[in-house]
Amino acid sequence: TAHSLVGALKSSIDAAAVEGIASAAVHAVIDGGFSDGTGIAQAVATGAQEIVVILNSYATNDPEYFEVLFADGPPPPNPGVPAELFPVFQSPVAADVVAAFGKFHTLRVPVGSEFLKVLAVGRIEAVTTENAYFGIEAGRSVVINVVNV
Repeated sequence: TAHSLVGALKSSIDAAAVEGIASAAVHAVIDGGFSDGTGIAQAVATGAQEIVVILNSYATNDPEYFEVLFADGPPPPNPGVPAELFPVFQSPVAADVVAAFGKFHTLRVPVGSEFLKVLAVGRIEAVTTENAYFGIEAGRSVVINVVNV
């Protein structure tokens, strides 16, 4: 199994082990937690011109994980995420993104709602900056449609 093939690498890495993984077509699958957890940078890197992103902002409409993608943004909120991965966009600047989140359309959630605390939707029109880590060239227009829950 893939699990046993990868597990064998913990004790020894040799040509036979690598060939076994290759011939079984084992692929690593991880989330973006140590790069861009929103998936936006990865989508832009593949050439996306319009993106729909669903964010989980933990019962607020806070763009904490989103604003790091923009010029003049804060450092990444997760320890271990290299600041060198950012920014991805030269415009708008992070402060304007935060202001835009404050103007997103929001659903009036009934008092006492057990699970849904916020639902906000909005659109950010952005322009890329050169980013060697994601292989993104400067000057591309990207529309980001945000659904924040």
